[in-house]
Amino acid sequence: MLSRAASSLFWMARYLERAETQARLLDVSLTMALIDVPEDREEQLSVPLLVTGSRETFHELYPEITPQNLIDFLLLDDRHPASVFSVIRSARDNALHVRGNLSADVWESINLAWMELKELRHKGVTESNASRVFDWTRERSNVFRGAAYGTLLRNDAFHFLLLGTFIERADATARVLNIRHHMATKSLEGHPTQSFFEWTALLHSLAAFEAYQNTYATISNR
Repeated sequence: MLSRAASSLFWMARYLERAETQARLLDVSLTMALIDVPEDREEQLSVPLLVTGSRETFHELYPEITPQNLIDFLLLDDRHPASVFSVIRSARDNALHVRGNLSADVWESINLAWMELKELRHKGVTESNASRVFDWTRERSNVFRGAAYGTLLRNDAFHFLLLGTFIERADATARVLNIRHHMATKSLEGHPTQSFFEWTALLHSLAAFEAYQNTYATISNR
């Protein structure tokens, strides 16, 4: 396999994983901001920016951290290279480069996601309908993975897809754990209940809440 084809496959999968992670981070942070005390809400809203290392870029484009500004920046802003809009566009561009290495189902899952996202961006996303867009982003990522696992040969192309997916997942896990661990430890000193919510937010951000419950409920019942 040519190195440029391997690179496109790697980044295609990595970008799609990043889009899902971005949606989860924003979803959890908006929820945490609602249950937090007013003086701590900006800290909660800042979590996705801290995890992605994009706080400085955000402040160059937006005057203050508000839920709507975060939605615009992290979901739809084509000036931000790590927005969901930008990374799905990049994933689709990479998929186009290696169309011959993909099954029809995998290509259609990515191409359809890009077309639907352009329509969502045209209509706009607000706080009231953001949760539906978060769900949509997760669904499109799951459709891509399902198509890849179900229709691709287990060859080099498939292995580079897996490599991109799992490296992005490992990177996101380390970043989220770093930020949420710091916030949970700080909360434990004065607000033990808040620390519980921070660890719960960590699990939800990584789609690990149900797995955690199943694992540790089983252990506690032994």
